[in-house]
Amino acid sequence: AHVNIGWVKMELNQSADAIPHFHTALSLMDKHQILSRSRATIYNNIASSYGALNQLDSAEVYSQLGIQAATSNADPSAQANGHFILGTTYEKKGELEKALSSFQKAQAISEKSGDPFYIVSDLSEISTLYAKLGKSEEGIATSLKALDIAQKNNLSAKLPMIFTALANNYEVKGDYKNA
Repeated sequence: AHVNIGWVKMELNQSADAIPHFHTALSLMDKHQILSRSRATIYNNIASSYGALNQLDSAEVYSQLGIQAATSNADPSAQANGHFILGTTYEKKGELEKALSSFQKAQAISEKSGDPFYIVSDLSEISTLYAKLGKSEEGIATSLKALDIAQKNNLSAKLPMIFTALANNYEVKGDYKNA
């Protein structure tokens, strides 16, 4: 129940209220010696909550715990999510190269899953980060790859994200006609 309450609080942007519920869930799992695949997801949710509160050092620690737990439990979805949360944390810290590395690890895991929804999301985020890094050629290529996958899989909901990333990269390149 504490996991669900924490998740609801997190989704309602009540991160400070979510964190204690997630910690209670972990304590109960430890107290009753419950081994659960959900531990990685709980760590990731704690990391995300700390990130929302701009407590970035805590977000980094918990995302790393989430990645470790997901790797131990062979949970690629939680592993990719942990890498994305970690990348977002690095991005907020201004550590863009570390963010890119973490996003690329997440994307490689998502690519193996074969789910175009997540692949396109990951590629769009990576493209946006390339623009911030001034690597417009890589960003444009990544956006175009995302666009191709989105169009082939009728993912029209992802088009605004892709076109925004693409425009940002064209702007960085100085190609205002295509931006």
